Amino acid sequence: MFIKSFNTWVNTCLKLSISIVLLTSLFLINTLPVHASTDVGGPITTDTVWTVSNSPYIVVASVEVWEGVKLTVEPGVIVKFNSGTKLQVNGELIVQGTDSTPIVFTSNQDSPAPGDWGNIEFTSTAITTTIDSGNNYVGGSIMSHCVVEYGGNQAESVIVARSLMINHCTVQNNTARGIFNVGTEASPSVITNNVISNNSVKVANSASNLYGGGIYAEYSAVIANTVNNISIEVADVSEVFDGILGGGIYARFSSVKDNNVSGSSVAVSRNYPHEANVHGGGIYAEYSSISGNTVVSNIIKAKGCRAYALGGGIYAWDSIVTENIINDNSTSAEADCSQSTANSYGGGLYLFDSMATGNRINGNSAHSSPGYSRGGGVYVVHNSTLTENTVVGNSSSEGGGVYAYAGSDTYVDDNISVTVISNVISENTATYNGGGIYAYAFGQYNASVDVSSNIVHGNITEGNGGGLHIYAHTNAYSCYANANVSGNIFSNC
Repeated sequence: MFIKSFNTWVNTCLKLSISIVLLTSLFLINTLPVHASTDVGGPITTDTVWTVSNSPYIVVASVEVWEGVKLTVEPGVIVKFNSGTKLQVNGELIVQGTDSTPIVFTSNQDSPAPGDWGNIEFTSTAITTTIDSGNNYVGGSIMSHCVVEYGGNQAESVIVARSLMINHCTVQNNTARGIFNVGTEASPSVITNNVISNNSVKVANSASNLYGGGIYAEYSAVIANTVNNISIEVADVSEVFDGILGGGIYARFSSVKDNNVSGSSVAVSRNYPHEANVHGGGIYAEYSSISGNTVVSNIIKAKGCRAYALGGGIYAWDSIVTENIINDNSTSAEADCSQSTANSYGGGLYLFDSMATGNRINGNSAHSSPGYSRGGGVYVVHNSTLTENTVVGNSSSEGGGVYAYAGSDTYVDDNISVTVISNVISENTATYNGGGIYAYAFGQYNASVDVSSNIVHGNITEGNGGGLHIYAHTNAYSCYANANVSGNIFSNC
């Protein structure tokens, strides 16, 4: 009797425990937050916050933040764009995620693909970023700790901004330039610690130019970004097409520092009778400083009636290039009509009115068909100076390490000079002349080239001048051509 009563008591307790567990589970399910999506579209006319609790936000029609209005996006929010939509900011946008909870702008397709949606555009009336003297954020619009992906439809850039801070963002898998950010001298833009990768741009029969496949910057601090695997492909385009400047980064009046630029591929092919022009496979810079960057494995291919592939790693115009690693970049030019020229100059670095100091320039190459490729490591031209660099293991048809050209194409420039001084130039190869250095003073109006105090070792050529080939040329337009060669150490030439 006792045993039967005990068993009945145990069974009752078990049933009661199971009921309590079920009730508790139902209570927890009913009280957990449910993240239903929130549809958005059209104008935002009052200050608005997009919250995590209402995320994800589905952009069903393009969103426009009106002038004088602020949109704040909380950390962790996901914004998904339908096809053909974009975010336009005429007022203020605050995007401040964190390392662990970034803000994501992405496609709303089940199987996302590059070009699914448009872009994020700050117009001329948008509130810019206020920074202090150390480039730290003080106020205004900002994009920080965010992801922008699968955009670029009918857009030249996925992010279009003016004097904006873009920091710790990943811009990936888009069909347009990653970032377009133009500052001013009084209000510079800041582009720091971002990753811009796997973006591709195809141009056909429409564009007049393309500057910067990963980043376009003016009056900007472009610091510690990773720009890799940018692909630019240009088929035959209209007669007004100027060319490509900067496969990875285009910078003007800017500081380009401590970036990693790698794996950019720029291919331009134009039909008769047009030119194909590409300058700067990794970085193109005007009136800028380029320092401490790693620029590796970028490729230029130019094909046209006349083809110009200049500066596989870096093209510098009136700029200072210091302490960069410029390795394994290449230029290739092919001319495909009669009596035309293929110009492939500066497999690693092209200097025009610029100075390069303390760079390591290794394993770069320049190729031309037909014609001569020049400066497998460095092409130095028009009042430029190359000093205290290491140039090793580069190749081209002339000037396997360095091609120094004191000249101009116009016969009007006066006192043109090129200086190559105190460099280590070794183990470079030329198939024609100047395995280490090819120095050419063309001779119009006091042109001169100075090759002094270099260590030139172990360079190879199938033609003349394993270490150095020098040519001073005069013609009917010339006043004086001078070549100074002094204090160099040659060995194993």
